[in-house]
Amino acid sequence: MRKIKKHWKLIVATMILLSLSISIIAYSWFGNQHEIGRMQEIVPPNNIYLSAAHREAEINFQIGEVNTNATDTHREYVFSVSGSGIPYYVLKIAHTTNNPFTYEIYPASFATEPPSGTEGVDYVKYTATGVHTTGSPETVPHDVTADVTYYYTIDGTKIGGSYQNDLENSNPLLADPAADHHDRTYLENDRVQKNAEPLYWKSTAQTGSANAFCHNYILKVDWTGKTIDKTLKETDIVYLFASTSSESGN
Repeated sequence: MRKIKKHWKLIVATMILLSLSISIIAYSWFGNQHEIGRMQEIVPPNNIYLSAAHREAEINFQIGEVNTNATDTHREYVFSVSGSGIPYYVLKIAHTTNNPFTYEIYPASFATEPPSGTEGVDYVKYTATGVHTTGSPETVPHDVTADVTYYYTIDGTKIGGSYQNDLENSNPLLADPAADHHDRTYLENDRVQKNAEPLYWKSTAQTGSANAFCHNYILKVDWTGKTIDKTLKETDIVYLFASTSSESGN
């Protein structure tokens, strides 16, 4: 694994940023490579969009550095899910395991005045451009104004969910190379480094709306209580997905 000398790196992207090799992960998990053809529209004709804060048009975004210093034990990042005519949807995460990070998703609210605390730890600062994701609903409650800075904070309990292919009793958490996900991803290739094998997490069903909606979320990257070797700087890749669902979460 190539060492990064200066910073821990954490990259979050929507499916459009996948390289050819990593795209195989998305192909296998969703089980139908034709769904990759239109990156933003997961399940037409009911459209759902994964975007930056408050359905802003930057659907491909990079988190960048995660500074695991002595005082911070987590970092927070904001994203949104919007759509219309979608009763339920699920959130999904795929991530590698080079660093001992845990990933949690929380509902978020926003205000125009900064709260107390540290940016990126206690709240997320975001300046709206007013340019919305192409094709997403134009009528959304509590829309944002261009060139106004908003401050997003966790507003509620952690979104429930579970890993789909974790290795039983592994500590730190690893993907199970014997799980069905492995063969669908790597076509029975067993020469895969254990931390490069992605873990797949799926949320419980979230309530959408028959009307246009936009739900803001915070992705919390946590390393509380973890032992981190700061001389070995590694890179992890985290992919966020949103897809329509039945009420049961299937």
